[in-house]
Amino acid sequence: MKLKTEAVRDRILSAASRIFLENGFDKASMSQIAACAGGSKSTLYNYFASKEEIFAAVIRFNAHNGIEQAFVPLNDPDAPLPLCLQRFGVAYLERILAPDILTGKRIIQHNATTSNVARIYYDNGPGLGWAKVADYLAGHMARGHLCEAPSQVAAAHLRGLLEAEFLEKSLLALIDTPDQAALQASVERSVAVFLRAYAPA
Repeated sequence: MKLKTEAVRDRILSAASRIFLENGFDKASMSQIAACAGGSKSTLYNYFASKEEIFAAVIRFNAHNGIEQAFVPLNDPDAPLPLCLQRFGVAYLERILAPDILTGKRIIQHNATTSNVARIYYDNGPGLGWAKVADYLAGHMARGHLCEAPSQVAAAHLRGLLEAEFLEKSLLALIDTPDQAALQASVERSVAVFLRAYAPA
């Protein structure tokens, strides 16, 4: 029964992700999600109390099935810091520059001032991911590999450097998805600047 329940939940979340991407948060309805999932609204409400709740679950679901893999290089605190940051940076950019993620970001930004969708997204997505990065950097600060600083601020600086070359233009559809060589070169530049800025005294 548990496996069946998880399968139904995953089917609902896959359907909800599709509906949110196609219609946006405001125009998406529980009826549309139920129909796309091949079930009824009553089944949907057995799993989720509201559209906001299912949206938060979709963010966590998509993170688990996609962007979480970008953080795997940070799981080994003993691996060389520059190499880990470079591997993380490339994997991170590959995911956030993917068409489905860019579309989702555009929807969230469009609804940011008219609903709670941006807070739900941040708390269940980027906020969790970048807290992991901050913890990783704090560990290297404690071991003297980086200068002492607020780790959340350092993580924000790293994020800014990694996103600087491509994210805004990609969100505005001004450029095509960068190829692997372009991503690698950009990440190497970003990590080099970050490590110079946070070099231990």
